[in-house]
Amino acid sequence: MMNTFTTISMTPVALAQLQRKITENGSGNGLRIALKKRGCSGLAYDLSIVNEAGVDETAFPQEDGVFICIPAKDLPFVIGMTIDYVREGLGSQFKFLNPHEVASCGCGESFTVAE
Repeated sequence: MMNTFTTISMTPVALAQLQRKITENGSGNGLRIALKKRGCSGLAYDLSIVNEAGVDETAFPQEDGVFICIPAKDLPFVIGMTIDYVREGLGSQFKFLNPHEVASCGCGESFTVAE
């Protein structure tokens, strides 16, 4: 088994949802997760469906040919993260279980990481 702090992983529910999103998108086979400065806590996840990882990104293969790619500058702040997909009330969303997160805003839009 891989050490959880050397990879990015997805729960089976999150992987199934990502595969649905890729199908709806009509192309791509991966998810880019970048960090953007935003919100009251400082950082937010910026997600996009991609065909391949960029030259400055690390790709983390998942099942069924799907991958997650992370820009090199963001990798120290997300390595070891697990992505889940949860239904809360009337909505549903990807949930990021990030071991580097030390605080988040009340609305859940942004977070702070230990540096």
